[in-house]
Amino acid sequence: MNSLEMKGTERQKEAILHKDGPLLVLAGPGAGKTFVITRRVKALIEQWKVDPASILVITFTNAAADEMRQRFSTLCPKHGEDVRFGTFHSVFFYILRNAYGFRAEQILREGKRREIFREILASISYEVQDPTEFFLTLANGIGRAKEYLAFDGRFGPDGKERVPNIKEFHVSGCPDTVFRTFFEQYQARMREENLVDFDDMCVLCYELLKGRPDILAHWQERFCYLLVDEMQDTNRLQYETLRMLAAKHRNLMMVGDDDQSIYHFRGARPEIMLGFKKEFPDGKIITLDYNFRSVPEIITASQMLISHNEKRYAKDIKASRSDADGITAQIGEENAISVRAFDDQEQERDYLLKEIRKLRDSGVPYREMAVLYRTNVLASPITEILMRADIPYYVRDAYPRLYDHWITRDVFTYVKLANQYRLERCMRRSMFLQIMNRPKRYIRRDVLSSQDVTFEELRERAAAYPYMHTYLRDMERDLAMIGGDRSREAMTPYAAVHYIANMVGYKAYLEEQARERGLETEAYTDVLNELLEAAKHFETFGDWNDHIEELRQEAEAQKKRRESEKQESVSLMTFHGAKGLEFQAVFVIDAVEGVTPYIKSETPEELEEERRMFYVAITRAKDRLYLLWPKKRYGKKQKKSRYLEETILLAERLAAGQRVLHRAYGEGTVLSVDGDKIRIAFAAPKKELSLSVKFCMENELLQFP
Repeated sequence: MNSLEMKGTERQKEAILHKDGPLLVLAGPGAGKTFVITRRVKALIEQWKVDPASILVITFTNAAADEMRQRFSTLCPKHGEDVRFGTFHSVFFYILRNAYGFRAEQILREGKRREIFREILASISYEVQDPTEFFLTLANGIGRAKEYLAFDGRFGPDGKERVPNIKEFHVSGCPDTVFRTFFEQYQARMREENLVDFDDMCVLCYELLKGRPDILAHWQERFCYLLVDEMQDTNRLQYETLRMLAAKHRNLMMVGDDDQSIYHFRGARPEIMLGFKKEFPDGKIITLDYNFRSVPEIITASQMLISHNEKRYAKDIKASRSDADGITAQIGEENAISVRAFDDQEQERDYLLKEIRKLRDSGVPYREMAVLYRTNVLASPITEILMRADIPYYVRDAYPRLYDHWITRDVFTYVKLANQYRLERCMRRSMFLQIMNRPKRYIRRDVLSSQDVTFEELRERAAAYPYMHTYLRDMERDLAMIGGDRSREAMTPYAAVHYIANMVGYKAYLEEQARERGLETEAYTDVLNELLEAAKHFETFGDWNDHIEELRQEAEAQKKRRESEKQESVSLMTFHGAKGLEFQAVFVIDAVEGVTPYIKSETPEELEEERRMFYVAITRAKDRLYLLWPKKRYGKKQKKSRYLEETILLAERLAAGQRVLHRAYGEGTVLSVDGDKIRIAFAAPKKELSLSVKFCMENELLQFP
């Protein structure tokens, strides 16, 4: 091969030159997987004389498919249009179009899906506080249900095929009966309008190839070589369809990283990669063993972290960069990783601002900085502090902005209603309806007769319902407390939000709502807590409303920033949203128990996925990694994340030259640290040993004198 193909590490070359048979390429962060995939396609065509039209490359997003196609076209201009690059959905639709004559207009668009969801919701009596959040839960649930019914649900504990039932399927955040109603009505609408969604494409393609050996044989001959990127994100249904396509020639190359499998909620199964040798005993596994992205200290920390997971391929990853390549020294720091504890979130955010400014003053562009968090409820307070500091930001993930959240709308409606009642002694019907049973007061809609509501009228119309009088009296008192009257002034924003949360009982209402929907209470109460924190900065609701308007204007400006990748902005995103990206400096905030790992993660499988999420977050950093945690959140004591405890704090101490004390071998000096492997020179007897960091720490073999 010419010099272009032969660039790269020995492991990369080995993968590029692989011709026939199953191949699993373990490609961790910064390992150059796109380099390997595109050059292997080129090698198949130019060195092995494979017909380009018989090569299929599958990626997970249209953007990734386009990038891969462009990279290959640059390498191989003559065959840029001959090789098929596409997503699972586009490939499956291509097969279905040839078999059934499907047309592009039959694919369900997102706007149409929301319209169908809204119509179904209107037809059933089920209260939804936030339709957007609820519809996202439904969409994910429907996708997983279809996979369950098509594949997973067909096999019992004995491995024998059976008839699955939608009643056996459960969705977190939605009662079973409500989900089944939605699922059945949604499917009926799809049939009536002759539409298919992306999940249908997977199901229909799987069933077509399984039920029609002649059609399967045609596509097996059409695509003799299959290369699949991001294999760790594949669900069982996609994999089984892929396996059928590759069954005849067995030229299946799977590229991915089991340590970055973080989409279990979408059906991703890391065990598919872990079962490669069982599925293909003669298959080859190649680990791309160099990280071209991060400085050694960050790589060492990430390897020590992920080594605590049991269900994974062990990897020995080395750095291609040196410590001197980063920006650490020029900003006056000794270590590439900074771990900081703070008294509370306010101190944590002050430090975040200070370090962003320091990095910027040292020449790091804003676009090379990212603030990462486990859940998107943390996005709103960070956007606020950046806006106050006049630092441009870009929020990658769609998120419920604090002041657009239904919980915030409820709280502000209480305040508006209280002010209206104080000034006019009456209330708008629409606003009263919104919060009259939040918390539950069992006030009936039929007691509201006009557009303007008074408590006198409500008591008169509720004469037949004596229980309602107590609730109406308490509600009138609460509004008078919040809005003030002749003897007292209106409450300040903080006092009002605190009163609504605790005295009115709105916090207890949120906890009850979360439990009814199978959610952790923090999913709702954290929004209320953020609102309380924000309220501390304002003397009056007028000041607060002015600030909210500024934020809305900034949100509009942010939309324009989305259109320009060159815009100088600090990126804000969840761990999930950061996957596939890289930055010079990364800040991971609120690294405490209950946040990361998330409080609802309890099983070993869930905790391993949470650890993989943290691994994805820290491996986004090229030069600098900041791990921040507050000792108090919303006034409650916090414990630092176990991921800091078990790995990152240790990574800062385990460096060449560090003196250690081993329980069996005595005093020694660290010579090198490479992932989970630490090499130590012991004094007496004089010897050098290579040990497992994980084993030493779990068994308390090492101390630091």
